[in-house]
Amino acid sequence: MLRAKFELRLWSLLPAQTRASLIGLFDETVADEFSSIPMQVDLFKPSTGPKYGLRVVELKEQHGWGPTRIGQELGINKRSACIAKKYGERMREAGITDPFIELTEPPKAGSRWRTHARHQQNRQQDEAADG
Repeated sequence: MLRAKFELRLWSLLPAQTRASLIGLFDETVADEFSSIPMQVDLFKPSTGPKYGLRVVELKEQHGWGPTRIGQELGINKRSACIAKKYGERMREAGITDPFIELTEPPKAGSRWRTHARHQQNRQQDEAADG
């Protein structure tokens, strides 16, 4: 699953004319007077494991319910409850409460993270042109 983390710069939301007017009235640093809001957005709906994992484990521990009863409680089927239980148990074992892990570099086995040769060549040409 993908989650986007970014800062919303309120200065950037102003119309270009307004920004130009403000710069004309003050100075170039007027943009620093506007706040930035840190934001986080899930780009896809979570699948069964991330969505219900910890909740399924919690219901199992609290009530001793099986997957059928947990599924009824959460509005999912028995199979989904079993998948979520495994996922939740693995999250607990790993000591995490959020299924998202920030990646700062491509994973070693992440084939989709490779840059296609054509795009790599375009990037190199752009960088050379920028000098």
